[in-house]
Amino acid sequence: MATLSLTTVAKHMKKLDICMMITMTRRGFTKSRPVSNKKDVAYKGDSFFFTCEKSGKIKKLEANENLRLVFEG
Repeated sequence: MATLSLTTVAKHMKKLDICMMITMTRRGFTKSRPVSNKKDVAYKGDSFFFTCEKSGKIKKLEANENLRLVFEG
C-alpha cells in the first residue's frame, strides 16, 4: 500500500465534496450519513464538519468518538 503525504491527501479531498461519516450506535451497529467538506480543504491533519449542537451525530460522537470517513471519487 502506498503512503501518501497530507499535501497529496488534501489535493484529492479538494476534488470531493460529499463523504460518508460512519459512527457506532450504542448497540454496536454502524450508522452512516452524508457530510460535506465544502471542498474547503487546507489540510494539516484535521477535518472539520459542522452540524447542529444537539444533533444525533453529536450524541453518538460523545458516546464513542471513533468514526470513519469514506470518500469516493
